[in-house]
Amino acid sequence: MPVTQPPDEDLRRQVTRVRRALRERDSALVELETRLAALEESLTFQTGKLIASAVRRPGRRTLRLPRDLYRLWRRSRQSGDSGDGEPAAPQGAVAAITSTALLGVPHEERALIGDDARRGRLVIAGILTSEAVAALRPYAHVVRLSPHSTELGFELADPDVVIIQAAACGVNGPWAHLGDPSMTDRETRVRDMMVAARSRGCPVVLLMDAPAAPRLLRLPVDDLDDGDLGLPLHLYNPVGLPAHRAPGPVESRDPEVLRAHATAVAADHPSELAALACGAGIGAPLSWDEIRANLRTIFERDATPVRLAALATRLGLRADPLAGRRIAVLAPPEDDTAQTDLFAGEIQAQTLPPAEIVAPGGTPSAPWVAHWTAGWAPTYLADLACARECSQADVVGLGAADYAFAPVRVPGLVRRDLTEGSVDEWARRGARTFSMSRLGGLDRLGR
Repeated sequence: MPVTQPPDEDLRRQVTRVRRALRERDSALVELETRLAALEESLTFQTGKLIASAVRRPGRRTLRLPRDLYRLWRRSRQSGDSGDGEPAAPQGAVAAITSTALLGVPHEERALIGDDARRGRLVIAGILTSEAVAALRPYAHVVRLSPHSTELGFELADPDVVIIQAAACGVNGPWAHLGDPSMTDRETRVRDMMVAARSRGCPVVLLMDAPAAPRLLRLPVDDLDDGDLGLPLHLYNPVGLPAHRAPGPVESRDPEVLRAHATAVAADHPSELAALACGAGIGAPLSWDEIRANLRTIFERDATPVRLAALATRLGLRADPLAGRRIAVLAPPEDDTAQTDLFAGEIQAQTLPPAEIVAPGGTPSAPWVAHWTAGWAPTYLADLACARECSQADVVGLGAADYAFAPVRVPGLVRRDLTEGSVDEWARRGARTFSMSRLGGLDRLGR
């Protein structure tokens, strides 16, 4: 179709100049794109990318680095690329490109670069609800991917696993209607991210905790999980139950509401677990012994770190979400063979076995330390670990208050770096102490 020329001569000259400038800009853009593509395909760039990835992730990435470098060398031999002669980008241009690329990326995603302190934990990137992020945070490092920086967020996170939560793809949130035919742009971003994940050996899991659009089910994921993320006991627990509670029943998933009522109504199994963990009975009020028994069962079977550990085992991940439950038991200095046999029998009877037993004078390596005296019930360590997971406290032990933040008289479970300190020193260091009036089925305070 012929282009209509403006009738005015000056206007025609101006249009001609603008068109010439546009052609020059397009030509420069094509040249820059060509140089950038050549740079990204060069041997030097790819080698640097592999080494940087291994530095950010010293564990699995370091072990795979020799194999990846060998494969890169083989490909370069076949293609004849020596790594020389690739176009060099000016330092200022590289800085500008990096700064522009990170615009809009959440700070938590940027913080992953070079952060070795978090790399011992399970790293999860995903399309997640705010509730899921809050549930996972104490047990894994979580990077919530956003639609405008999906692939970049994945690259910076270098996760162990990617979780796509069906509940996050509903009608609300940044990923609303993912899987709907009208949202193909978001689906394209997710598929591009999945290609990058597959190239890195990072599994992608679709968590079917809500109804999903048909196209979401057709995503080429590595694992389809029909369950949920389990119950986060740091959110749902009977910590600080009021002395007088409303009789109920109440139907809610708000932990504060559940703690304020003695009974609740549950529409499904997750709601039932939430109510029981907060001390609300289904149909009838619960005694403290029943609340503890329910908590112990949830702690062992349905808590969030248990679900994450099952997922990690199924996917062959090396990270251990249950590492925060590892307890070192300090053996008592007993020379009597009978006392030693009693200690061994009580330890073997524990429903939560200790990660290690430390002889007198030894140094524990587990994050939590328990001093042992004879006579504890088989649920002693499990009750301690469950209370710590509920409270996220630094010291758990026997005290006057029951299941509340209060001073302890007999420390039971102590954070490893606090084992040498006294109660007064714990207070000076700001340690949080959590009190239980009964522990492991025994009342050591004589009340």
